[in-house]
Amino acid sequence: MTFFRRFKWFFVSGVLLLAGCSPSTERIAAVQNYCSVIQAVYVSQDLAPLAHVATQKELKKVYPVVLALKTTDNVMKTTIDSFSITGGGGDTVETREQWTFWWEDRRGGGVTKEKKTESYHLRYHLKKEKGRWKVDYIDNLND
Repeated sequence: MTFFRRFKWFFVSGVLLLAGCSPSTERIAAVQNYCSVIQAVYVSQDLAPLAHVATQKELKKVYPVVLALKTTDNVMKTTIDSFSITGGGGDTVETREQWTFWWEDRRGGGVTKEKKTESYHLRYHLKKEKGRWKVDYIDNLND
C-alpha cells in the first residue's frame, strides 16, 4: 500500500470517527428550539408548544414547574446569558449554558422571586419521533 493510500484511509477513518462523535446541526437545532420554547412555556403556562420539541417523558418533568407557577399566579421570566455546544454524538448534545431567571406576579408584574443566575453543563438526550428530534431527558453534568 502506498503512502497516499494509507494516508487517505487514515484521513477518511478520522473524518468518519469525528463525524460520529459530534452532534448534527439538526440535533443542535432541536436543543436550541427546546430552550426557546421552554422560556415561552414558563411565561404562558401552556405546555402544548413544548410537545413539538420534547417527548412526554420531558413534559412530565416540566409540568410540576408550570403547575407551581399557575398555583401561585406567577410567571417565570428567563434570559439565556450564554449557550455553547461542548460535545455529544449519536442522540446526545452537550452544552454549557448560563441562565438568569426570576418569578413575577402574573397580575401586577412585581418580582416575587429575585433574579438568580445559574451555570449549567447539560447533556440533552434526544429521541426521534415522527421524523423530528425531540428532547427526551436532560442530565445535569454539574452534579
